Amino acid sequence: MRDHQLRIAAVCSKCRQWQKVDLDAIIMMRGRSFCLIDQRGPCRIYQCDGSAFFMWSTGESTPYRPLTTERGDRARMFAKGQGGEPSPDDEPPEPLPPAPAGISREAWARADSYERKRLLRQARG
Repeated sequence: MRDHQLRIAAVCSKCRQWQKVDLDAIIMMRGRSFCLIDQRGPCRIYQCDGSAFFMWSTGESTPYRPLTTERGDRARMFAKGQGGEPSPDDEPPEPLPPAPAGISREAWARADSYERKRLLRQARG
Protein backbone atom coordinates (compact mmCIF):
# COMPACT_ATOMS: atom_id res chain seq x y z
CA MET A 1 0.00 0.00 0.00
CA ARG A 2 2.84 2.35 0.84
CA ASP A 3 4.53 1.58 -2.49
CA HIS A 4 1.35 2.41 -4.43
CA GLN A 5 0.82 5.73 -2.57
CA LEU A 6 -2.68 4.73 -1.46
CA ARG A 7 -4.55 6.77 1.11
CA ILE A 8 -6.12 4.59 3.80
CA ALA A 9 -8.82 5.60 6.29
CA ALA A 10 -10.58 3.70 9.07
CA VAL A 11 -14.34 4.18 9.40
CA CYS A 12 -16.22 3.13 12.53
CA SER A 13 -19.35 1.12 11.77
CA LYS A 14 -21.04 2.48 14.92
CA CYS A 15 -20.16 6.19 15.26
CA ARG A 16 -19.25 6.67 11.55
CA GLN A 17 -16.11 8.68 12.37
CA TRP A 18 -13.31 8.67 9.78
CA GLN A 19 -9.68 8.53 10.85
CA LYS A 20 -6.55 8.63 8.74
CA VAL A 21 -4.47 5.45 9.01
CA ASP A 22 -0.72 5.76 9.57
CA LEU A 23 0.71 3.18 7.17
CA ASP A 24 4.25 3.74 8.44
CA ALA A 25 3.16 2.72 11.95
CA ILE A 26 1.42 -0.39 10.62
CA ILE A 27 4.50 -1.35 8.61
CA MET A 28 6.70 -0.82 11.67
CA MET A 29 4.43 -2.96 13.90
CA ARG A 30 3.24 -5.66 11.47
CA GLY A 31 5.77 -5.67 8.64
CA ARG A 32 5.48 -4.82 4.95
CA SER A 33 3.57 -8.00 4.13
CA PHE A 34 0.65 -7.24 6.50
CA CYS A 35 -2.60 -6.81 4.58
CA LEU A 36 -5.58 -4.65 5.62
CA ILE A 37 -7.99 -6.30 3.18
CA ASP A 38 -11.01 -7.68 5.09
CA GLN A 39 -9.48 -6.58 8.41
CA ARG A 40 -11.37 -4.76 11.14
CA GLY A 41 -10.06 -2.99 14.21
CA PRO A 42 -11.46 -1.25 17.28
CA CYS A 43 -12.70 2.31 16.92
CA ARG A 44 -10.19 4.81 18.34
CA ILE A 45 -12.85 7.30 19.46
CA TYR A 46 -13.14 7.60 23.25
CA GLN A 47 -16.12 5.65 24.64
CA CYS A 48 -17.05 4.10 21.29
CA ASP A 49 -17.08 0.31 21.26
CA GLY A 50 -17.61 -0.02 17.51
CA SER A 51 -15.30 -1.69 15.04
CA ALA A 52 -13.63 0.11 12.17
CA PHE A 53 -13.25 -1.10 8.62
CA PHE A 54 -10.74 0.27 6.15
CA MET A 55 -11.27 2.38 3.03
CA TRP A 56 -8.74 3.23 0.31
CA SER A 57 -8.26 5.95 -2.28
CA THR A 58 -5.60 6.69 -4.87
CA GLY A 59 -5.66 10.46 -4.51
CA GLU A 60 -7.42 13.65 -3.43
CA SER A 61 -9.95 13.63 -6.28
CA THR A 62 -10.66 9.89 -6.09
CA PRO A 63 -13.49 8.66 -3.84
CA TYR A 64 -12.73 6.18 -1.07
CA ARG A 65 -13.69 2.54 -1.62
CA PRO A 66 -14.06 -0.27 0.95
CA LEU A 67 -10.97 -2.44 1.40
CA THR A 68 -12.95 -5.69 1.39
CA THR A 69 -13.50 -8.72 -0.79
CA GLU A 70 -16.70 -10.54 -1.64
CA ARG A 71 -15.57 -13.49 0.48
CA GLY A 72 -15.04 -11.25 3.52
CA ASP A 73 -18.44 -9.62 3.03
CA ARG A 74 -20.11 -13.05 2.84
CA ALA A 75 -18.36 -14.19 6.02
CA ARG A 76 -19.51 -11.08 7.93
CA MET A 77 -23.10 -11.48 6.70
CA PHE A 78 -23.11 -15.16 7.69
CA ALA A 79 -21.71 -14.33 11.14
CA LYS A 80 -24.53 -11.79 11.66
CA GLY A 81 -27.14 -14.34 10.54
CA GLN A 82 -28.05 -12.30 7.44
CA GLY A 83 -26.65 -14.63 4.82
CA GLY A 84 -27.39 -18.14 3.74
CA GLU A 85 -24.96 -20.99 3.96
CA PRO A 86 -21.24 -20.25 3.97
CA SER A 87 -19.36 -20.89 0.77
CA PRO A 88 -17.59 -24.28 0.69
CA ASP A 89 -14.25 -22.54 0.17
CA ASP A 90 -14.70 -20.43 3.33
CA GLU A 91 -12.44 -21.69 6.06
CA PRO A 92 -13.04 -21.24 9.77
CA PRO A 93 -10.73 -18.72 11.42
CA GLU A 94 -7.57 -20.10 12.96
CA PRO A 95 -7.77 -20.50 16.74
CA LEU A 96 -5.79 -18.07 18.85
CA PRO A 97 -2.30 -19.40 19.60
CA PRO A 98 -1.59 -20.25 23.23
CA ALA A 99 -0.03 -17.32 25.06
CA PRO A 100 2.59 -17.49 27.82
CA ALA A 101 1.44 -16.86 31.37
CA GLY A 102 0.72 -13.20 32.09
CA ILE A 103 0.10 -12.23 28.45
CA SER A 104 -3.34 -11.77 26.90
CA ARG A 105 -4.17 -14.28 24.14
CA GLU A 106 -5.50 -11.48 21.93
CA ALA A 107 -2.33 -9.40 22.27
CA TRP A 108 -0.18 -12.48 21.61
CA ALA A 109 -2.23 -13.43 18.53
CA ARG A 110 -1.95 -9.94 16.99
CA ALA A 111 1.76 -9.49 17.76
CA ASP A 112 4.57 -10.05 15.29
CA SER A 113 7.90 -11.58 16.39
CA TYR A 114 9.33 -8.26 17.64
CA GLU A 115 6.17 -7.40 19.56
CA ARG A 116 6.11 -10.90 21.11
CA LYS A 117 9.66 -10.44 22.38
CA ARG A 118 8.61 -7.12 23.93
CA LEU A 119 5.56 -8.74 25.54
CA LEU A 120 7.74 -11.51 27.00
CA ARG A 121 10.21 -8.99 28.45
CA GLN A 122 7.35 -6.98 29.91
CA ALA A 123 5.73 -10.07 31.48
CA ARG A 124 9.01 -11.16 33.09
CA GLY A 125 9.36 -7.77 34.72
